[in-house]
Amino acid sequence: MDGGTHAVSLYDSVSSALAVNTTNEAVKWQREKMGSLVGMKAGTHSQSILGSSGDDHQLDWGYAYLVAPTAQTSSAMGSSRTLLDTFVMTGALPADDMLMPRPVNDGNRRWRSPSTSAKSVQPTSRAMSWSATMRSTPSFYFRRKLRPYWRRNGATPATMFQEAEHDYTALTKRCETFDNELMADMTKEGGAKYAQITALSYRECVAACGLAADVNGQPLFFTKENTSNGDIATVDVIFPMDPIWSFSVPVWPSLSRPDLRVCGV
Repeated sequence: MDGGTHAVSLYDSVSSALAVNTTNEAVKWQREKMGSLVGMKAGTHSQSILGSSGDDHQLDWGYAYLVAPTAQTSSAMGSSRTLLDTFVMTGALPADDMLMPRPVNDGNRRWRSPSTSAKSVQPTSRAMSWSATMRSTPSFYFRRKLRPYWRRNGATPATMFQEAEHDYTALTKRCETFDNELMADMTKEGGAKYAQITALSYRECVAACGLAADVNGQPLFFTKENTSNGDIATVDVIFPMDPIWSFSVPVWPSLSRPDLRVCGV
């Protein structure tokens, strides 16, 4: 705000709690080289895929990833308190803590996290990181385990993140264009507050859903309730979000071309 030029360091982290049902579950973690990116992942030691369900139940299979450009960042894996305290005190990150598997809530090592720190960059430079929770099998549909849509051609997390880094600028522009059009349309329809409600509704409807590939590699869009049973595509969820899909559907169903099917409708 003083108008001067400054160098800053940025700290980012992802908790292994994203990949467990309860924090007393044992987790493991490791690094993955992804071309020019550094990838770190954490997940349960047991990896019981589609092994449980029930109300107020979190997914405890798959891995939480944190990925960033190797040349622009330093990275570490360990307890969140140790990582954050070391960064605050020294501006750097400690060595990886590799004593595993251990529960997420293991004493003072609570909330084990992969973390990154940008290497003293200018505020205008691009020091980015991505976080995601990856599932090898997103759903059990008519007695068939389906792969995520992004894995339909054999992609791995490493190739997916590299493609995301390559397409980052182009995808950001497309997202900005959509955001601007949505807000302009909704503001015209009902004013600024109406547009904000629509933006929130759009985010809520899309965020909890999953995109899978059927046996022919075509997309199946599954609605999902967060922490509510193990069900997908239930009518009580589809019905209230239907206006968003009617508004944003790219093409109407056609026999001449594949379309995005919202399963359960």
